[in-house]
Amino acid sequence: TMEVCRVTGWVEYALRFCRPVMKAMGLSPQMTMLWVTAEVFGLMYGAAVIVDEAKQRNLSKADLEYLHMSVGVNHSVVEDTALFMALGLNIFWLLVPKVLVAMVSVHAVRGFRYLRARFNPSVARVA
Repeated sequence: TMEVCRVTGWVEYALRFCRPVMKAMGLSPQMTMLWVTAEVFGLMYGAAVIVDEAKQRNLSKADLEYLHMSVGVNHSVVEDTALFMALGLNIFWLLVPKVLVAMVSVHAVRGFRYLRARFNPSVARVA
């Protein structure tokens, strides 16, 4: 499915659409494909795609850490939402808290790393 989407150009369209979301999530635009894969397919099904994409591109350790943080909190949006909506839960409470916690956690770690590097020059700056 991923290859068909790449050949037909749907991947580029989806990536372009998701770039503002990546900025809000605290992730670099390079992480878009990996993030979308984890969100749509979940970690179990998307892991092979995530590992393959991470190996093909030269991605920074910090970017991958931020991606894992975000995905760890906010993954499998399609599967989880469908399952719990079938049980009668409100979609707002299924999606919004997960997204907010993922955003806050990535931005908090980015801020902490920035402050640590700013006030302690001996610490190497990581993104």
